[in-house]
Parts: sequence; C-alpha cells; structure tokens
Amino acid sequence: MNTIIAHAFNLPEICFVIARYLDATDVLACSVVSKAFFRHFSPLVWRDIHFGKPADFNREETPFARAISIPPNPENHPSGGEDVGAGAQEAQPLHLLVEFMQRNGAWVRSLSVHDQNSVLPLIIGKTCTRLESISLYGLSEGPEGGHDSVYWNACRELLRLNRGQLRSLSLTSWTFDKSTRAVPGQPRWNPILKCTHALNLRSLSLKSCVIRGRHLKALWEVAERLEALVLDECDLDLTLRPVAPRKKKINSSSTTMFSTVTKTSDLTGLVPQDRRPRFPNLRELTIHEFYSSYPQRDLELLILQSPRLQTLHWTMPRITTAVIQEFCNSMEASTWPELSSITLKGDVDTINTSTYHRILVAIKCPLRQFVGPVYRMELHTYPVLKAHFSSLEAIDLFPYVFDNSEWIIEVLTSCRNLKSIKAARLKAQDIFKSAPWVCRGLQVFHVFIDMGFLDHAPYRKLTDDELAQCRRVFKQIATLPDLRELDMLAPYRSHLGMYGSSVRYGSPDHPRHLLTSPPMRLEAGLDLLAPCKKLETVRFWGGKHVIRKTALVWMVDHWKHLKVLCGMWAVAPSAAGTPLSKRYLVSGKFVEWLSERGVSTKGSFCNNESSELLNTDCGDCCAPLDGEVEVEVEVEVAKAQIAV
Repeated sequence: MNTIIAHAFNLPEICFVIARYLDATDVLACSVVSKAFFRHFSPLVWRDIHFGKPADFNREETPFARAISIPPNPENHPSGGEDVGAGAQEAQPLHLLVEFMQRNGAWVRSLSVHDQNSVLPLIIGKTCTRLESISLYGLSEGPEGGHDSVYWNACRELLRLNRGQLRSLSLTSWTFDKSTRAVPGQPRWNPILKCTHALNLRSLSLKSCVIRGRHLKALWEVAERLEALVLDECDLDLTLRPVAPRKKKINSSSTTMFSTVTKTSDLTGLVPQDRRPRFPNLRELTIHEFYSSYPQRDLELLILQSPRLQTLHWTMPRITTAVIQEFCNSMEASTWPELSSITLKGDVDTINTSTYHRILVAIKCPLRQFVGPVYRMELHTYPVLKAHFSSLEAIDLFPYVFDNSEWIIEVLTSCRNLKSIKAARLKAQDIFKSAPWVCRGLQVFHVFIDMGFLDHAPYRKLTDDELAQCRRVFKQIATLPDLRELDMLAPYRSHLGMYGSSVRYGSPDHPRHLLTSPPMRLEAGLDLLAPCKKLETVRFWGGKHVIRKTALVWMVDHWKHLKVLCGMWAVAPSAAGTPLSKRYLVSGKFVEWLSERGVSTKGSFCNNESSELLNTDCGDCCAPLDGEVEVEVEVEVAKAQIAV
C-alpha cells in the first residue's frame, strides 16, 4: 500500500493538485525536496515570471506568479535587493538569475516586463522560447526623442522566438508625441508590427497606446484572429483606411468627423472594402476612455464589426441618445446573437431604465452579467431580468436610488451562479426572513446592511438583543465561503442621498443617523466569519463604534489573504485632530501594526458629525487606548502556550 502511495506522489497530476493549495514560495520550497519533486514542481515555479513593477496578480489565473526586481543599472547593483517572497518584489543576484533562466527558460509560459528601464529582462527573455503570454511596458523617450533601439531589438527577438506559441499579448504605454516626426535613423516602432505572423495570437490588450499608420494596418491583420481585445485609454487613428494604401492626403478635419456621423454608409473608406466584419472571431471587447473618443466611431468601426461578441465592456464619455438608440436597434436586429455579458458606463440620463428594458427584451441568450448606471428600475423590468436568474453571474443595477431590499434577497436566494452583487441597502429584518442563500460561489458583496436600530444606534452602546441580531447577520454572510470583497461602506457613502427628507443633511434628526451597520466586533459576531478564509478586502461603516485590537488580531489570524481594511467613523468636530481620532485606524498605532502584517488601511477616515450626537461617551463601545498593548501581549502569550 505504501508503495502505491509513493508511486502516486510521482505523478505530475497529483503534484499539481497539491500545488494548488500552496503559494509560489511554498511551491519553490517543495521543488528542492527531491529530484522527483524538482521535476514536477519546477514547471510551476517558472510558469509566470514578472520583471520590474509587480502586476496585479489574479490568484485564479496566475496562482504561482513570481515578481523579480532588477535594478535599472545592473552593473552598479549586482545583488538586486532583498528577497521578500512571492507575489512581491523578489530579487536575485544577476549572474544566478541568468543561469537559472538559461536552464529553466523552456518552462516559462508567461513573461511580463513592467516599467523597467533595463534591457536585461528582455535579454534573459531570449531563453524563453515557449511563451504563451507576453506583457511589455514601453520605455520613455530618450533625450533625442527616440526610443532605445536596443530595447526595440530585444522586443523584436522575443516576439520572433515565440510567435508560434504566443496566444496573449499586452502592451502598455507605447505612445508617441503626435506633434513630432520620427527622427532619421530612429524610426517609430510598435510590437504590434511583429504580431502579423503570430498565427495563434488570440488575446490583445492595449493600454495607453497610440496605434496609427502602418501600426494600424498591422492591427487589422491581427484583428481577424483575435478572440479578446482591450482598448484602455488608447488613441487609434480610425480615420485611416484599413485596406489599400492611401492615394492622397486625408484632410485634417477628418479627425473630428465622428461627432456628426450617424450612419455606416457615411463612413466610406473607413470600413473593409468587401464589407466583411473586421473582428470575425472576437468574443470579448473592452473599450475604455478613448482619446478624443466618439461613441459613434466605437459603435460603427469596432462593436458592429464583432458579430460573435459574447462580452462587451463599453465606457462612453460622450454618449448621445442617437448612439444608444442605435445600439438598442442593433440588439433587436440580432447583430450579436451570442452577447450575454453587457457593461455600459456613461451618462446616466442617456442610459436610462427604458434602455435597459429594451436590451433585456432583445437579448437572445441567457444573461451572465448586466452592469450600468441607472437611477431607478421600473417594476415592469423585474420579470424580464428574473428570467435570467439561472445564468446571472454579476449584477449592479442599483447604484443610486434603488432601495428594494426584498428584491435583493430574491436575487441572493435564486441566482446560483452569482459571483458579484452591488446594491444599495439590505435590511437585516429581510435577511432574517429569507430562505437560504444559494449563491455559494459569491465573491463580491457590495451592499450596506442596515440593522434598523433606532435612537441613533451608531452613536451608543448596543443592547444584548441588538448584538444577537448582528450575530445572525454575520452568520448569514458566513455561508459565502468564497467571498473576497465585503464592502458595507461604499454603498453607505454613495446612497445617503436616497433617503429623502425635509430635514437638513447635517441635522441629528436626519434619517441617515438611523442607519446602523453591524459593528466589526467579536461580541457582535465577527468571529462567525471564520469560514470566509478568502477575504481580501473588508470595508465598513462604524459610526462611533471603534474596532478593538482583539478584533484586529482575530482578522489577521483568520483572514490570511486580507490586504485592505477600511473603515469610516463619526467623530465630534471638537475631537478632530486630537488623540481620540487615533482610535479609528486613521493615524494611530493600529495602522502601523496592520501595515507590518501586509494590511492597508488606505481610505479609512473620521467624519466630523454634529456634536449634538457625539457629546456623550458611549461607554465601553469605544475601545480604550490604555491596555491595548496588554491585550496584544496576552494574545501572543496564549499563542505561545498553545504552540508549546
């Protein structure tokens, strides 16, 4: 039996399953245990390498990603710094790094070079000949106005060596000054030019890039095989002809023609001559903040050129009624029969409830995500959206005045595939009456939970019965084991204005003072959130209830992935700037204590409230400054005793 188990551990499949429960540092440690472990774990250790500024690691997509820091002048900094582990800046002696890459480069599948003025990462990258994903950050222009030719040549070689396997390319900050011409001997170059022969390229991300001229022509060649495209703060000169060389100079006024264009027939020479779609295989399209962006151009020359679109994220800074109506008309004409995820961001007066109703009625397949600005959803829209509950994964339809707590409960108890929900206010009494929540895979929960306590509850000590109700709320949240973001603060701040009242906003009698969120205190049931081990971000409204050190210790011990803890508290104007504010994670010792443990408190602040509410002490609901160190010592001693 033992022999069978021993052979099982030699299977790469078994080792990969084991590795899924480890982070990059632990996988690296396992790889040196034995020759067999080295053979099985090394491909995971070297799968995702990031040089320079660490990227935002996605734990689901790149669980073993490693960031390696290299100084801009490696000859002057032979050591490269201090190793601080996976997911952060990991420095290596340069000669060892080159040796490792030469030996293990064939295992690397993803290589990123971010904000790096050293060409060394690209030179090392030549040892990687099986890359499936490449991310390149453009260098800043030199004193002569040109880019570093050595860097460009290294980029060319890296793309040439991997063009057979390359499936994903991300380019950031490849920009050029429109007012200057290319310097003789220093021609403008963009990595997109090397992608025309990357026949397996399926995903392209352009962030802060300028694409024009021959660069744009190369983009159209690549577009025919793309399945995912991101255009984030880019400037694409879509007024140039995508096919056939120009026969005459284009009038400079053509760059603004899209402010009045309303029909595709008016765009002569700007669409493919044979009327074939420009993106025949595109499934995912993100358009965000084009420079000099005109939504009509985005719609006609990009979105309508993608007939197989499944996911659309469209930010429209200059949206017009005509454009949004044309989009709805295209939906009703089955232009995108596979479109199931829609995110629209723009003018809330233009994208209104009637727009959403038209889209929901026109959609041809089960909806996965529907996000966008809307002031109020009309009742006749609910049944239409409810028909998609079985497939819905993300919903954000109530960012302003939507305040139907019972309908939010219906979403939580009906949408089994839900991953994200953002809503205004969920009443605790509705939680108590609800059926079990079926969205066990929920990861993002941005909802203000209103306990409904009266008599200015945020500014006084809660009763035993009120604390028991808070525990019931935390117990319900604990049924979401995959939760990563628990935000009860942003909805509170964003939606205070929805509670209409003739009473002035700053008055202690304003309805907002009756809103009470469950305090982040152990006696209120915070410890019931122990099953939520994947929490990374927690934001809450605290009123005058301070978070105690014992609660902070509990969070750090139980939420190993916690990165952000943000709170907002009510403080009397006379107390602002006094030691009292240090109790609230704004400038006190707790900030440093959490920072040492990798938890940021950025965004926490004290809000000056009326002294009429805060002129009395609320007893032991405010954590005393004295004795906090003693509490910490007691906790550490208890841990030591348990360890012994």
